[in-house]
Amino acid sequence: MSENSVGMAEAVELMKKASELIKSDDAIYAEYTAIKKKIEGNPELFERIKAFKQKDYEYRLRLKDGHEDFDMEKSLSQEYYKLVLDSDVNRLFALEHELVTSIAKVYSQVLDATVLDILL
Repeated sequence: MSENSVGMAEAVELMKKASELIKSDDAIYAEYTAIKKKIEGNPELFERIKAFKQKDYEYRLRLKDGHEDFDMEKSLSQEYYKLVLDSDVNRLFALEHELVTSIAKVYSQVLDATVLDILL
């Protein structure tokens, strides 16, 4: 099925609708949005979070390639714990985790429902 086929187009539309349902009808998403907006009102804190997430993401990519760096891991851990001392940041991270987990469940159900066995 090509990306431009009718079936794929319908599937993409359904996923967009699912995304909109999560955003509009989910208390977790509403709380996440409110806390994120509050944090964005503190540019210094917001930039610290962005910088932390970028460093963490880059480190995780290097880890996948087998490049462990104890000093970087320690630094990231220390920065994380400094950030989550702020109750809003702590809640933001918890809500992000819940949202990602929910989205992963939807993705998993779509994958299971299509019965794709890509390992054969």
